[in-house]
Amino acid sequence: MKPEFPAIDQDKTVSPHAQEVEFALILSRMINTVKEDPVQLRLSIYEFARARLQIDTSWADEAERERFSAALETAIQGVEQFSARRDEKERLQPPTPSPQIALGVSAAEPPATSMVTIHQVNSAPKSVV
Repeated sequence: MKPEFPAIDQDKTVSPHAQEVEFALILSRMINTVKEDPVQLRLSIYEFARARLQIDTSWADEAERERFSAALETAIQGVEQFSARRDEKERLQPPTPSPQIALGVSAAEPPATSMVTIHQVNSAPKSVV
């Protein structure tokens, strides 16, 4: 997804309010994209994890940061392999029939009904004679 930032003229600056609105629009579009696409969601999370790892390991020396980075990349590969197998398994399974479009009624299960019984309560006081 290519971000769409407002053009900044050398002599003028963009108001902070306009930048906030633009950032909010970009974030909203990105969220909608990842909501509808599990692959995009995973990729976004991986990028966040990589960036966070850089911040969290700033104290470490280069060899230690590389070790952490390699461990994260191995974990990402494992998640992707698992996701690919799960996606393939879901594609191969026949769709389950919807309860609303049942082909037959099982003798073990009572037929489903959408009716609700309502018992009316007489709230009028009883008269004593």
